[in-house]
Amino acid sequence: MSAGRLRRIVRLTITPGRGGEARAALATLRDATLMEPGCEEFDFYQQITDPDQFILIEDFADDAALTLHMEKPYTRAFFDLGLLKGGVPIARAWLS
Repeated sequence: MSAGRLRRIVRLTITPGRGGEARAALATLRDATLMEPGCEEFDFYQQITDPDQFILIEDFADDAALTLHMEKPYTRAFFDLGLLKGGVPIARAWLS
């Protein structure tokens, strides 16, 4: 699908009261993801006024790199923690 670098902006709504746990889990996920060959950027930001809201900024070389990332055991482990309210993040992809 993409012909260039893929940037994703992802909004995570965390189950109320689990923002601290999510922050720690996201730090672990970030550290592992940044080691992936197709990952160019992966960072997260926690909302100041609502600590159960996060934004992730992700840059991958292409769709294949993103697909590989989503299949990694540590990515699956993050989702398996059950931190997401509603279970699904809101993600938008942008081409560079």
